[in-house]
Formats: sequence, structure tokens, C-alpha cells
Amino acid sequence: MGRPPRWALLQRKLFAELENVYEPVMAKYVKEDGSLMWPVDPNHVGIDELDDAYESFQNWPLLYLLGGNREYLEISLREYDAITQQFTQYDSGHGHPVTVKEYEQGYDWFHQGEGYLFFYPLNLAAPDAGRNRERSIRYAGFFMNKDPDAPNYDGRLKLIRCAFSGSKGPAFRNFTGEPWVYEDWKSFYGLPFGDVPGITEIEDIRRPEHAAAMGEIMRERLSHGDVIANLAAATMVANAYLHTGDEKYRTWVKEYVDAWIERAEKNGRLVPDNVGLSGVIGETLSGKWYGGYDGWTWPHGWLSVGDAVLIAAENATLLTGDMSYMAFARTQIERLAEQGIEDKGTLRVPYKYGDAGLQHRYKLWIPGVLQADDGEIVSRDGWLEFQPMDARFPIHLWHMSQEASDLALAQRLRNQDTRDWERASSRNRPRVSAAMMPLGRPI
Repeated sequence: MGRPPRWALLQRKLFAELENVYEPVMAKYVKEDGSLMWPVDPNHVGIDELDDAYESFQNWPLLYLLGGNREYLEISLREYDAITQQFTQYDSGHGHPVTVKEYEQGYDWFHQGEGYLFFYPLNLAAPDAGRNRERSIRYAGFFMNKDPDAPNYDGRLKLIRCAFSGSKGPAFRNFTGEPWVYEDWKSFYGLPFGDVPGITEIEDIRRPEHAAAMGEIMRERLSHGDVIANLAAATMVANAYLHTGDEKYRTWVKEYVDAWIERAEKNGRLVPDNVGLSGVIGETLSGKWYGGYDGWTWPHGWLSVGDAVLIAAENATLLTGDMSYMAFARTQIERLAEQGIEDKGTLRVPYKYGDAGLQHRYKLWIPGVLQADDGEIVSRDGWLEFQPMDARFPIHLWHMSQEASDLALAQRLRNQDTRDWERASSRNRPRVSAAMMPLGRPI
């Protein structure tokens, strides 16, 4: 085959460097039974943290898959079992554990998707090891109404019934209506709604009466119905298809993705972020196509919407071979580009859409967002947080399609602020502390 390319030699060198670096990690942070020394409170109560625990090891089976030490796979298999068991010891706050039937009891798919990034490569690396196949089938079944305790899916209307779902079914219970009190991390994402009387800036929820009003509004508007982030569940079902080849899994993925594509067509080809239990877009949001949980308005906007759309398009393409599914992702990227503002040689696209007034000053943890001289976030026609398009969106699209037009789109959306696309550089990036990130606490 001739001389191997330099990148391949460097990759092998990296694998050699990583040969045994798991040893200090396991010694310092993991107990003998495989459980983590975290959460630090043995009486932890809440619906969060499971995804973070899984994330601690999510790249280890991938390292093995690429050619790294097999010990990373063996440890990953043990750690998945140990963490899953560990979280049966913590109460979700609803009278049952965080993990039920070895699965998340009820959480949003933004976080489930993060956590189960550990599970998917574990299955690719060792499909016959442990209980990977049996778990994959059971997990997918939670979203196909195969478990009577988990009626998450409405097969007639092609929707997942709640923004929070899992082995205990639609977690309407997580939307308690409790006051949406001020916390430091909320100051980086602004308000979820701009039409609540007396609340115009994130600082306003420091007042108890405003926090109570926002909490009740969020319960009313967000507790029931499907949201765009739920498209990430397509990977869990696709994972079961890869194990079995059973047509029912491919049918479900196609059916669910097609439903969201149809909703986008009804909304002028721009995908909405919410649909009610009757199948109506904006059913609980006064007809608004935006404002759903993990949607266009709050907390991350396009970061979570774009990931969900890419996940849907790529899974549907993988399972059907139909490249036209990539148009779902392409259209959303193009629609944002149409709204973009050219600044300093970079087309900055809006990441959020929301009610008037949401652009009022709040902290930003992502660099490059357009702001006025007084610190107010630039907005236009409801769109806000104009910033460089994260490269992963157009690159994922082009990687799947290999279309010259998609490569041109990626080039057009390059971030000229850093020029990462043409050279590797070492520089200080803004660090996001745990306090800044939304952990999905009951709202």
C-alpha cells in the first residue's frame, strides 16, 4: 500500500500515548464496584445527572473502535452496567428511581441524547457483549409503545407525547409549575417567553411573584405535546434496527421523521419546535410555531434544533438509503442563511426566534454574537443571537451528501473570525462552567 499518510502515523502515536491513561482516572474517580464518586451527595434527589455520568466515558468505546487499547472497551462495558445500577439508588423526586428498567425514567432528549452517546458506540464496538442487544431492543420499545408502562408515542398522530419521556412514560410530572427562580446559569440564556406581564429581563425573575408567574406559564405551555428535540430518539430506534434488521424499527424512524418534515412544510419549510397532543402546531403556545422546550427560543435555539434535524435526517438516510432526507437539514441551514447578517467577512445567522423583547441584555457564553453598543443583543423580525454558523451543521450535511452545492454552502458559512477551517490553532476558548449550563431541573 506504500507509505502511510502522516495523519495515520500521528493517529497511531496518539493511541500509543493513550494506552493506559485510563488508570489514574479509574483510581481517582471510580469506586471498586464501578460506581462513580459523584454525585457527592449519597442522597441525591432529582431527574438530572445520569446523562453527565454516562458522558464521563462516552468516547472510550469510540477510542477502541478506532484502534485503541481494548481495555477501554472492557471498562466501558463494566461502567455502563455500574452507572445504570448506581442511579437506581437515587430518587427522581417522584417516588421512583432515576433509572427504571435500566433506562432513564423521564428526561428531555437534549440530555438523553448526550448521555446515550455512551451507549451507541458501545453497541457498535461490542454488539454481542453483555446485554447490549437485549437492552437496545427494550430501550427502543419505550418509544414504540412496546411497554405498557411507557406509552410515549401516539402512533396515529406520529408524535411523542411530552418533552420529557422515558421508561416511566410521558413525564408530564416534571413540569411542576413551581416558581422558575433565578439561578446563575439562566442569566446566559435569557427568558423562555417575552409575553409574561412584568417580566422583560432575566433579572426580573429574582422577584418571587415573577418567578411564580413564569413557573406556572411554563407548566401550562410546555408540559404536554411533542418537541423538535425528541427527534433524537430516532437514534435509539435506529440502534435497535442495526442489531436486528427488523423492519418495524426502520418504519418507525421513517414515520416519525416524515411527520416532522410535513410539519416543516406546513410552516413554510421552517421546522416548528412544538406540536400539541392533537397534532396541531402551536397548540399550547397560542398558535406559535416557536417557544417549545429545547426549541427555537430557549435555551439553546439552533444548537438543539439543528442537532435534532441532523440526527433525524442522517438516521432516515442511513436506514432507507434515500438521500432526499438530507434536504430536511439542508433547508433549515439555508433558511437561517437567508436571514443572516454579514459582519467582518462572516455571515452571521440567527440561532433563536422568539417574542418581541427577548433580545434585552443577558449574558452570552458563545463568542461572536452581534450586540449593539449598549450591550443589547441584535434582533431582526423576531430573529436574534446572530453568530457564525457552527461548522458541524453544514459539514455533517456535506459529509452525507457529497454534493458540491453542500460543500459550497459550508464554505459560504465559514467563520472568518477564527479561520479554524484552514489551520489548527491553540488558543484559549471560553470555558462553560457547570453553573452556566441548564441541567434540566424540574420546571
